[in-house]
Amino acid sequence: MNSFENFQLRQFNLPQGIHINARVASGTPSTSRPPLFLLHGFPQSHVCWRRVAQQLQQQYFLVLPDLRGYGDSAQPLGADDHSNYSKREMAADVVAVADALGIADFFLAGHDRGGRVAHRLALDHPQRVRKLCVLDIAPTLAMHEATGPDFAQAYYHWFHLAQPCPLPELMIAGCLRQYLHAKLGGWGAGGLGHIAAEDLAEYERSFMRQGKHLYAKDGSNAAGQESREAGEPSLKQQQKQGEARLDVARRLPAVHAACEDYRASSWSGIDIQHDRQSRAAGQRLSCEVLAAWGERGVVARLFDVEGLWRAAAADGVAVRGEVVPGVGHFIPEEAPEYTADMLQEFFR
Repeated sequence: MNSFENFQLRQFNLPQGIHINARVASGTPSTSRPPLFLLHGFPQSHVCWRRVAQQLQQQYFLVLPDLRGYGDSAQPLGADDHSNYSKREMAADVVAVADALGIADFFLAGHDRGGRVAHRLALDHPQRVRKLCVLDIAPTLAMHEATGPDFAQAYYHWFHLAQPCPLPELMIAGCLRQYLHAKLGGWGAGGLGHIAAEDLAEYERSFMRQGKHLYAKDGSNAAGQESREAGEPSLKQQQKQGEARLDVARRLPAVHAACEDYRASSWSGIDIQHDRQSRAAGQRLSCEVLAAWGERGVVARLFDVEGLWRAAAADGVAVRGEVVPGVGHFIPEEAPEYTADMLQEFFR
């Protein structure tokens, strides 16, 4: 992509076979060009920051990783307790990338799932984060605690994707492109007009990637035909849940990884366990926080975003809320110029 011409595309090999894909700015961080990590959300990749990065690359040493499970980063089989897709593990990936780049501390911004990773990173590694910006989210535990019919209707994917494997994966498999487009154009975005054609093609490539096709071009179940021809058991014949998970993770790695991300954050999931532990220990954010949300988004309509982030921060920590006018959920792409200006004003 031409707008990434001043970035290096790098793969960071981490322990346990995990690799993280990232766009990294050319040059080195400095006092006049401090490091800024930008984390994307579902169902996207680092590409969502493309137009923002174009405007900030002179002012900041930018690092744009694909989160674990997304883009071209590792998409491992989910653990039984989904712990390898916890926000704690995903935050540790980001810290490991910073370590590999020799970056001790940095500015941090996250949209959607990336905001949840950023929140956990700032709690687990407070010495690493200079300032934190979260885009169009409230804290995960607070959103779960306030869940009612309106939120469940608007954010049904929270509850659908978190259902046991392999049901959500197989449901999405029959309409991969339609599902992806529905998500990218929803939550107040009003369609796909905010996404450049080259970026949409990249989202399709990464989300629709398949190890072995579940469905042939004519819509028939090619995977089932493959299995019968090879003498392998069909999904209906599989006796162990682990076998079913392995099969769907192999066939639909990106979809499985996204589901695992949400399973980790479900009401009974490991992310919520971590959040409850942090709350019980009195652990709150210690760095300055900017919480921004789209004027037309679900979060703006249903939550006191600024108030919830003030409650998540330690006493005396500056927390500022900002409404991004005229946009829905996908702030970096719906309003790239506004987002770049907002971040540059905050990250000083």
